[in-house]
Amino acid sequence: MYQVINKTTGNKFKVNKDNILNSALKEGLFLPYGCQKGLCGKCKAFIVSGEVSNITPNNAITKEEIDNNITLLCQCYAKSDLEIEIQELATRIPPSSKKNMKIKEINALNYDVFELVLEQSKENKISFLAGQYANLSYKKYIDRPFSIANTPNDDFISFHIKVVKGGGFTNLLANDLKIGENIEIEGPKGSFYFNEQSTNPIIMVAGGTGLGPIKAIIEYIIKHQLKRKITLYWGVNTQDDFYLDIPKEWLEKITFIPVLSNPKKNWHGRIGFVHQAVLDDISDLSNYDIYVCGAPIMVKTANETFIEKGLKIENFFSDSFEINTK
Repeated sequence: MYQVINKTTGNKFKVNKDNILNSALKEGLFLPYGCQKGLCGKCKAFIVSGEVSNITPNNAITKEEIDNNITLLCQCYAKSDLEIEIQELATRIPPSSKKNMKIKEINALNYDVFELVLEQSKENKISFLAGQYANLSYKKYIDRPFSIANTPNDDFISFHIKVVKGGGFTNLLANDLKIGENIEIEGPKGSFYFNEQSTNPIIMVAGGTGLGPIKAIIEYIIKHQLKRKITLYWGVNTQDDFYLDIPKEWLEKITFIPVLSNPKKNWHGRIGFVHQAVLDDISDLSNYDIYVCGAPIMVKTANETFIEKGLKIENFFSDSFEINTK
C-alpha cells in the first residue's frame, strides 16, 4: 500500500490495488473526473514525485504531456509513494451507490431519441447533483454511462437516450425495455455540475442529447430562483433532430439559440457548428462560465477555441459523450 499526497491541497490518501482516482474517491476526496475510461481528460494530474504505471497517449492526453509527468488518474496505478498536483472540487459530491429501480415511463422523443424514466422513492433513490451521470446495466450489458436529464427530486430520474446505429445496448434498451421491470443503476458519477459559487453570466452549449444534463442544470437554476443570465446554444444536424421543445418557462428566463449543421429547407436560423455560433456572437469570453456537453470532438474544440477567446480554464465545465457501439 502506498501513500499519495496532493500538494495542491495537502490532502493524503492510501492506494492499494485500485487506480489512483478510485482510491481517492473511496477515501472521500473530491477529485475532478468524467468518463473514468481515460477518454475525457478531466482527471489529469501532475506527478511531482514517485512512480506510476505507464499510460498510452490518446485524444485526452498527448505523448508530450505524459513525457512531462502528466497522467490520467483513472488509468494509472501507484508503484511507489506519490506526490501529485490536482485541483480538488469545492462542492461535495454525493456518494455513489447501486440500486435496482423500476421503469416508470418510456417516451419516444423523436425518431432516434427516447426518454427513460426510473421510479425513485425516499427508500430507494440515488442522490445526485444536476448535470451528473449514472451507469446503467441491463442483461449482458454492464455499466454503460448516461447523463441524468432532470434536476434532483425524490420521485424519478430520467435519461435522454439516443439509439445509436449498430449500438447493441441502446438498441436493446429501445426494443426490449418494459414499463414495470427493473434496471440496475449506479451513481452519481462525474464532476459536471452547476457551480453555484460564481456570479458570472452563463453560456450553455449542447450538442444533440448533450441537452440532457444541460436541461437538468437549467431546471435547477430556475427551480431555486437563482439570478444568473443564461444563453443556451443547442446544436443538431437537421430540424428533425430537435427532439425536445424548449419549455415556455425557460424562454421567459433564458436566451435560446438553436443551431443546425445541415438544415433542410425553410430554416432561417443559425447554421454551422454550435461552438462557432458562440464565437461569432461573443468576442471576449473572459467573464463567462461555459458549460459544454456533447461529442468529444465538439467539447475538445470548444475548450481550445473558447480559451483562445479569453475564457478562464477554471470556468469551463464539460461532459463529453463517448459513443459505445458494442
